[in-house]
Amino acid sequence: MWFEGDTVLESDGTRSTNRKAKTYHCRKVVKLSPKHIKLIDTNYNKIEIRTVNPVGYDVIEKKYTKSS
Repeated sequence: MWFEGDTVLESDGTRSTNRKAKTYHCRKVVKLSPKHIKLIDTNYNKIEIRTVNPVGYDVIEKKYTKSS
């Protein structure tokens, strides 16, 4: 996920905002929208993220198979 970081005021008057990355490893995604995310992590903890500004996210799903 990419959250808004620091906003810098440039000398020409423009503003630029950097973004900070944060990674979660989860068992289940309960809700996924740009401003509201609910997850259950690998330790079964509930994580809820609410933001005023939309966050960017990439979901990478990994499938594990049981070995015999």
